[in-house]
Amino acid sequence: MVLIRKIHTQIMWLMKLSRYPYFWWAVGGFYFLGVMSAGMHHEVNVLMTVLLMFWFIFPGAIFFNALNDAYDYESDRLNPRKQELEMASPTEGRSRLLWVSFWCLCTSIFLYPYVSSLFVALFLLWVVGIVIYNVEPLRFKAVPVVNVIFGGVWHYVFLSLLGYVFVAGELPPHQLTVIATLFMTGMHIISGDAVDIEYDRAAGIKTLGVWIGSTRATLLLGAFVLFSMAVYGWVLGYTYGAILTLVFPLYVLYEIWRDDVANRKVVIYKNLSNFSIFYWFCIGSMYIVI
Repeated sequence: MVLIRKIHTQIMWLMKLSRYPYFWWAVGGFYFLGVMSAGMHHEVNVLMTVLLMFWFIFPGAIFFNALNDAYDYESDRLNPRKQELEMASPTEGRSRLLWVSFWCLCTSIFLYPYVSSLFVALFLLWVVGIVIYNVEPLRFKAVPVVNVIFGGVWHYVFLSLLGYVFVAGELPPHQLTVIATLFMTGMHIISGDAVDIEYDRAAGIKTLGVWIGSTRATLLLGAFVLFSMAVYGWVLGYTYGAILTLVFPLYVLYEIWRDDVANRKVVIYKNLSNFSIFYWFCIGSMYIVI
Protein backbone atom coordinates (compact mmCIF):
# COMPACT_ATOMS: atom_id res chain seq x y z
CA MET A 1 0.00 0.00 0.00
CA VAL A 2 2.85 2.36 0.82
CA LEU A 3 4.36 1.76 -2.63
CA ILE A 4 1.00 2.35 -4.31
CA ARG A 5 0.56 5.64 -2.43
CA LYS A 6 4.05 6.75 -3.46
CA ILE A 7 3.37 5.93 -7.11
CA HIS A 8 0.02 7.71 -6.93
CA THR A 9 1.67 10.77 -5.37
CA GLN A 10 4.30 10.91 -8.11
CA ILE A 11 1.70 10.52 -10.86
CA MET A 12 -0.40 13.33 -9.36
CA TRP A 13 2.72 15.50 -9.12
CA LEU A 14 3.49 14.93 -12.80
CA MET A 15 -0.14 15.59 -13.74
CA LYS A 16 -0.10 18.93 -11.95
CA LEU A 17 3.30 19.73 -13.43
CA SER A 18 1.78 19.16 -16.89
CA ARG A 19 -0.97 21.68 -15.92
CA TYR A 20 -3.79 19.16 -16.33
CA PRO A 21 -6.51 19.78 -17.48
CA TYR A 22 -6.27 23.36 -18.81
CA PHE A 23 -2.83 23.10 -20.42
CA TRP A 24 -3.76 19.80 -22.05
CA TRP A 25 -6.66 21.39 -23.90
CA ALA A 26 -4.59 24.37 -25.04
CA VAL A 27 -1.63 22.27 -26.20
CA GLY A 28 -3.80 19.57 -27.73
CA GLY A 29 -6.04 22.18 -29.32
CA PHE A 30 -3.26 24.00 -31.14
CA TYR A 31 -1.71 20.74 -32.31
CA PHE A 32 -5.10 19.48 -33.47
CA LEU A 33 -5.72 22.77 -35.28
CA GLY A 34 -2.73 22.01 -37.50
CA VAL A 35 -3.83 18.39 -37.99
CA MET A 36 -7.38 19.49 -38.79
CA SER A 37 -6.24 22.08 -41.34
CA ALA A 38 -3.99 19.59 -43.13
CA GLY A 39 -6.50 16.75 -42.80
CA MET A 40 -8.98 18.57 -45.00
CA HIS A 41 -6.71 17.87 -47.97
CA HIS A 42 -4.49 14.96 -46.86
CA GLU A 43 -4.93 11.52 -45.36
CA VAL A 44 -4.40 11.41 -41.59
CA ASN A 45 -2.48 8.63 -39.81
CA VAL A 46 -4.81 8.51 -36.81
CA LEU A 47 -2.65 6.32 -34.55
CA MET A 48 0.53 8.39 -34.91
CA THR A 49 -1.44 11.62 -34.74
CA VAL A 50 -2.89 10.58 -31.39
CA LEU A 51 0.51 9.37 -30.08
CA LEU A 52 2.14 12.67 -31.04
CA MET A 53 -0.68 14.61 -29.39
CA PHE A 54 -0.21 12.57 -26.23
CA TRP A 55 3.52 13.37 -26.23
CA PHE A 56 2.86 17.11 -26.48
CA ILE A 57 0.15 17.22 -23.81
CA PHE A 58 2.06 15.13 -21.25
CA PRO A 59 5.86 14.66 -21.65
CA GLY A 60 6.09 17.78 -23.81
CA ALA A 61 4.00 19.81 -21.38
CA ILE A 62 6.14 18.63 -18.47
CA PHE A 63 9.30 19.57 -20.39
CA PHE A 64 8.03 23.13 -20.78
CA ASN A 65 6.41 23.60 -17.37
CA ALA A 66 9.15 21.99 -15.29
CA LEU A 67 11.64 24.31 -16.96
CA ASN A 68 9.30 27.24 -16.39
CA ASP A 69 8.78 26.38 -12.71
CA ALA A 70 12.50 25.92 -12.13
CA TYR A 71 13.20 29.55 -13.09
CA ASP A 72 9.91 31.17 -12.03
CA TYR A 73 9.83 30.29 -8.34
CA GLU A 74 10.22 33.86 -7.05
CA SER A 75 7.22 35.05 -9.05
CA ASP A 76 5.09 31.91 -8.66
CA ARG A 77 5.36 31.76 -4.87
CA LEU A 78 3.68 35.20 -4.69
CA ASN A 79 0.95 34.31 -7.14
CA PRO A 80 -2.21 32.67 -5.71
CA ARG A 81 -3.21 31.45 -9.18
CA LYS A 82 0.05 29.57 -9.62
CA GLN A 83 -0.08 28.03 -6.14
CA GLU A 84 -3.70 26.97 -6.46
CA LEU A 85 -3.80 25.75 -10.05
CA GLU A 86 -0.32 25.27 -11.43
CA MET A 87 2.62 24.89 -9.08
CA ALA A 88 3.37 21.20 -8.55
CA SER A 89 5.05 21.99 -5.25
CA PRO A 90 5.94 25.33 -3.61
CA THR A 91 9.17 23.86 -2.24
CA GLU A 92 10.30 21.76 -5.20
CA GLY A 93 14.04 21.90 -5.82
CA ARG A 94 15.24 23.37 -9.10
CA SER A 95 17.58 20.47 -9.83
CA ARG A 96 14.75 17.93 -9.70
CA LEU A 97 12.57 20.03 -12.01
CA LEU A 98 15.43 20.42 -14.49
CA TRP A 99 16.10 16.69 -14.53
CA VAL A 100 12.40 15.91 -15.04
CA SER A 101 12.28 18.44 -17.87
CA PHE A 102 15.37 16.94 -19.50
CA TRP A 103 14.20 13.32 -19.32
CA CYS A 104 10.75 14.19 -20.66
CA LEU A 105 12.40 15.90 -23.62
CA CYS A 106 14.56 12.80 -24.16
CA THR A 107 11.44 10.67 -24.64
CA SER A 108 10.84 12.51 -27.92
CA ILE A 109 13.64 10.46 -29.51
CA PHE A 110 11.19 7.59 -29.91
CA LEU A 111 9.08 9.73 -32.24
CA TYR A 112 11.85 10.60 -34.72
CA PRO A 113 11.59 7.44 -36.89
CA TYR A 114 7.96 8.29 -37.66
CA VAL A 115 8.27 11.95 -38.63
CA SER A 116 9.83 13.88 -41.50
CA SER A 117 13.06 15.89 -41.44
CA LEU A 118 10.99 19.09 -41.69
CA PHE A 119 9.06 18.03 -38.58
CA VAL A 120 12.30 17.37 -36.70
CA ALA A 121 13.72 20.77 -37.73
CA LEU A 122 10.59 22.58 -36.52
CA PHE A 123 10.56 20.51 -33.34
CA LEU A 124 14.16 21.48 -32.54
CA LEU A 125 13.29 25.15 -33.13
CA TRP A 126 10.37 24.72 -30.74
CA VAL A 127 12.71 23.30 -28.10
CA VAL A 128 15.24 26.12 -28.56
CA GLY A 129 12.47 28.71 -28.22
CA ILE A 130 11.25 27.19 -24.96
CA VAL A 131 14.78 27.06 -23.53
CA ILE A 132 15.70 30.66 -24.34
CA TYR A 133 12.30 31.84 -23.06
CA ASN A 134 12.87 30.30 -19.63
CA VAL A 135 16.59 29.89 -19.02
CA GLU A 136 19.15 32.51 -18.07
CA PRO A 137 21.09 34.40 -19.31
CA LEU A 138 18.76 35.14 -22.26
CA ARG A 139 15.47 34.44 -20.42
CA PHE A 140 13.21 36.17 -22.93
CA LYS A 141 10.33 35.86 -20.45
CA ALA A 142 11.69 38.99 -18.78
CA VAL A 143 11.81 41.06 -21.99
CA PRO A 144 8.61 43.00 -22.84
CA VAL A 145 6.91 42.03 -26.14
CA VAL A 146 9.55 39.34 -26.72
CA ASN A 147 8.03 37.44 -23.77
CA VAL A 148 4.72 37.22 -25.66
CA ILE A 149 6.44 36.04 -28.84
CA PHE A 150 8.38 33.23 -27.19
CA GLY A 151 6.06 32.38 -24.29
CA GLY A 152 2.84 32.31 -26.24
CA VAL A 153 3.30 32.48 -29.99
CA TRP A 154 6.46 30.38 -30.32
CA HIS A 155 5.27 27.67 -27.94
CA TYR A 156 1.74 27.21 -29.24
CA VAL A 157 1.86 28.26 -32.89
CA PHE A 158 4.74 25.86 -33.46
CA LEU A 159 2.45 23.09 -32.19
CA SER A 160 -0.01 23.93 -34.97
CA LEU A 161 2.82 23.99 -37.50
CA LEU A 162 4.05 20.61 -36.26
CA GLY A 163 0.56 19.12 -36.51
CA TYR A 164 0.16 20.43 -40.04
CA VAL A 165 3.62 19.30 -41.17
CA PHE A 166 3.12 15.80 -39.73
CA VAL A 167 0.00 15.29 -41.84
CA ALA A 168 0.84 17.29 -44.99
CA GLY A 169 4.63 17.09 -45.10
CA GLU A 170 4.85 20.81 -45.84
CA LEU A 171 4.29 24.16 -44.15
CA PRO A 172 0.74 25.56 -44.04
CA PRO A 173 -0.44 28.65 -45.94
CA HIS A 174 0.72 31.83 -44.22
CA GLN A 175 -2.89 32.89 -43.50
CA LEU A 176 -3.34 30.02 -41.08
CA THR A 177 -0.09 30.90 -39.33
CA VAL A 178 -1.25 34.52 -38.96
CA ILE A 179 -4.58 33.40 -37.46
CA ALA A 180 -2.86 31.14 -34.92
CA THR A 181 -0.34 33.88 -34.09
CA LEU A 182 -3.02 36.51 -33.45
CA PHE A 183 -5.05 34.10 -31.35
CA MET A 184 -2.15 33.03 -29.14
CA THR A 185 -0.84 36.58 -28.80
CA GLY A 186 -4.18 37.72 -27.48
CA MET A 187 -4.62 34.70 -25.20
CA HIS A 188 -1.14 35.02 -23.73
CA ILE A 189 -1.76 38.69 -22.97
CA ILE A 190 -5.15 38.25 -21.26
CA SER A 191 -4.49 34.98 -19.41
CA GLY A 192 -0.81 35.53 -18.57
CA ASP A 193 0.62 39.02 -18.68
CA ALA A 194 -2.53 40.85 -17.56
CA VAL A 195 -3.30 38.73 -14.50
CA ASP A 196 0.33 38.35 -13.34
CA ILE A 197 1.49 41.98 -13.42
CA GLU A 198 1.93 42.59 -9.69
CA TYR A 199 3.66 39.24 -9.07
CA ASP A 200 6.01 39.57 -12.04
CA ARG A 201 6.85 43.13 -11.01
CA ALA A 202 7.60 42.03 -7.44
CA ALA A 203 9.92 39.31 -8.76
CA GLY A 204 11.70 41.72 -11.11
CA ILE A 205 10.33 40.12 -14.30
CA LYS A 206 9.54 42.82 -16.85
CA THR A 207 6.85 41.30 -19.05
CA LEU A 208 4.68 43.21 -21.51
CA GLY A 209 2.04 43.57 -18.78
CA VAL A 210 4.57 45.03 -16.33
CA TRP A 211 5.80 47.40 -19.04
CA ILE A 212 2.22 48.59 -19.73
CA GLY A 213 1.65 48.87 -16.00
CA SER A 214 -2.12 48.39 -15.88
CA THR A 215 -4.18 45.20 -15.76
CA ARG A 216 -7.14 46.91 -17.44
CA ALA A 217 -5.02 48.32 -20.27
CA THR A 218 -3.29 44.98 -20.80
CA LEU A 219 -6.64 43.17 -20.91
CA LEU A 220 -7.90 45.72 -23.45
CA LEU A 221 -4.84 45.14 -25.63
CA GLY A 222 -5.39 41.38 -25.54
CA ALA A 223 -9.09 41.79 -26.33
CA PHE A 224 -8.23 43.99 -29.32
CA VAL A 225 -5.79 41.41 -30.69
CA LEU A 226 -8.37 38.61 -30.31
CA PHE A 227 -11.05 40.73 -31.97
CA SER A 228 -8.64 41.41 -34.85
CA MET A 229 -8.08 37.66 -35.19
CA ALA A 230 -11.83 37.06 -35.33
CA VAL A 231 -12.26 39.69 -38.06
CA TYR A 232 -9.36 38.29 -40.07
CA GLY A 233 -10.73 34.76 -39.73
CA TRP A 234 -14.16 35.95 -40.86
CA VAL A 235 -12.65 37.61 -43.92
CA LEU A 236 -10.85 34.37 -44.82
CA GLY A 237 -14.08 32.42 -44.53
CA TYR A 238 -13.52 30.75 -41.15
CA THR A 239 -16.89 32.00 -39.92
CA TYR A 240 -17.48 29.36 -37.24
CA GLY A 241 -14.07 29.81 -35.64
CA ALA A 242 -14.33 33.61 -35.83
CA ILE A 243 -17.65 33.63 -33.98
CA LEU A 244 -16.31 31.27 -31.30
CA THR A 245 -13.25 33.46 -30.80
CA LEU A 246 -15.43 36.43 -29.88
CA VAL A 247 -16.21 34.69 -26.57
CA PHE A 248 -12.79 35.72 -25.23
CA PRO A 249 -12.71 39.47 -25.99
CA LEU A 250 -16.37 39.84 -25.00
CA TYR A 251 -15.70 38.18 -21.66
CA VAL A 252 -12.67 40.41 -21.08
CA LEU A 253 -14.76 43.50 -21.81
CA TYR A 254 -17.36 42.24 -19.35
CA GLU A 255 -14.73 41.91 -16.60
CA ILE A 256 -13.44 45.41 -17.36
CA TRP A 257 -17.01 46.71 -17.19
CA ARG A 258 -17.41 45.06 -13.75
CA ASP A 259 -14.46 47.21 -12.66
CA ASP A 260 -13.04 44.67 -10.20
CA VAL A 261 -10.24 42.98 -12.15
CA ALA A 262 -7.73 43.55 -9.35
CA ASN A 263 -9.67 41.18 -7.05
CA ARG A 264 -10.80 38.69 -9.68
CA LYS A 265 -7.55 37.62 -11.34
CA VAL A 266 -7.78 33.96 -10.33
CA VAL A 267 -11.47 33.89 -11.31
CA ILE A 268 -10.68 35.50 -14.67
CA TYR A 269 -7.95 32.94 -15.36
CA LYS A 270 -10.22 30.03 -14.42
CA ASN A 271 -13.05 31.35 -16.61
CA LEU A 272 -10.72 31.90 -19.56
CA SER A 273 -9.38 28.37 -19.13
CA ASN A 274 -12.91 26.94 -19.09
CA PHE A 275 -13.83 28.99 -22.16
CA SER A 276 -10.70 27.60 -23.81
CA ILE A 277 -11.84 24.02 -23.14
CA PHE A 278 -15.24 24.86 -24.64
CA TYR A 279 -13.56 26.55 -27.61
CA TRP A 280 -11.32 23.62 -28.53
CA PHE A 281 -14.11 21.11 -27.95
CA CYS A 282 -16.27 23.00 -30.44
CA ILE A 283 -13.44 23.29 -32.97
CA GLY A 284 -12.72 19.57 -32.72
CA SER A 285 -16.40 18.69 -32.98
CA MET A 286 -16.73 20.83 -36.09
CA TYR A 287 -13.90 18.87 -37.76
CA ILE A 288 -15.41 15.51 -36.83
CA VAL A 289 -18.89 16.48 -38.04
CA ILE A 290 -17.64 17.95 -41.32
